[in-house]
Amino acid sequence: IRDDAREAVLAGLAAIQDERPAAVATLIDGEDAGAKLYVEAGRSIGRALAATAGGSGVVDRAARARLLPAQIDIALAAGDLETAGTAVEELESIATDFQRPVFEAGALTGRGELLLGEDRASEASPILGRSWRLWQETDLPYESARARLRYAEALAAEGDEATARRDLKAARGVFER
Repeated sequence: IRDDAREAVLAGLAAIQDERPAAVATLIDGEDAGAKLYVEAGRSIGRALAATAGGSGVVDRAARARLLPAQIDIALAAGDLETAGTAVEELESIATDFQRPVFEAGALTGRGELLLGEDRASEASPILGRSWRLWQETDLPYESARARLRYAEALAAEGDEATARRDLKAARGVFER
């Protein structure tokens, strides 16, 4: 990523810093104390997912669909692409089975974030663009803005700084409300 594009994305992330719980912020920012939090957060989400494991019922799968994005975020923050990939695949399976916009948008966001984590921005950007647009159809503005922020990150990594800045500014506007 070019330095000015990286700075724009980091400025956007800094602008929403107050919107995230401190523990999550520490995880994402990668501070030394964050290493311990990665482990604790991973265990915590693992326990929550284990409580819903084994059930094939609608309630269990819907509960897992709400938890899997957190597992993806935690795994990516810890650099655990394998765990993130497994969670993305499960989320995509749930989205396929339920065929609900919120599950599909979540699966697309997870896939796009995983691709970003794998340094595959050119593959991530169209997926994140679709996820952001699909989130817009829901009544979940934070998730929409979060997907748009990731879309901006992918665009910046591709060198499209003007569009990245535009989308970053729009996402920031939602977080500041």
